[in-house]
Amino acid sequence: MKILLAVGQSNNDTNRHDAAYVANQGVSYTGYDVQIWNPFAGAWQTLADAAGYNDPTWPGSTPRPFFTAAAAVSLACRISQENSEQVRVICPNWPGAPIANWVPATASNYVSDKAMVEAALTEAGAAAVDVVTFLQGESDWTRPASAYRSDHENWQAQLRAETWCEAETPF
Repeated sequence: MKILLAVGQSNNDTNRHDAAYVANQGVSYTGYDVQIWNPFAGAWQTLADAAGYNDPTWPGSTPRPFFTAAAAVSLACRISQENSEQVRVICPNWPGAPIANWVPATASNYVSDKAMVEAALTEAGAAAVDVVTFLQGESDWTRPASAYRSDHENWQAQLRAETWCEAETPF
């Protein structure tokens, strides 16, 4: 089993895995051993179950954390297919959020993401994440690249300081 942590803002978040899209596009989750963490239920769900999930408390709330993660789901499906193993995805999404919401480690998004990761890992019986993606940046487009790069490096260092993100975990 591999654990994929896919963090980001709205460029990590799309509703393209909702039930209507799946039905209209003929998307099939058959053959992929992928599960997604549902923080509302506190449980792992299959892709098919997550695609049909509708939490009435969700609209307008953040993070928007699981079935909407098209980029993460695509990557997880590929990893699962190529390695013939289960992949579990933890995907906290924060639309419109600048990187300052993750740096430093006391920042609101980082604190929430950390709690989500730790709950998901506990439920999975896993000690660490295996892969991390970070799809974020459009809220920081006016900042100098060097400042953003520094914050991104600090974010990676924060993750690597956690017991569940090892030094060799690929980003």
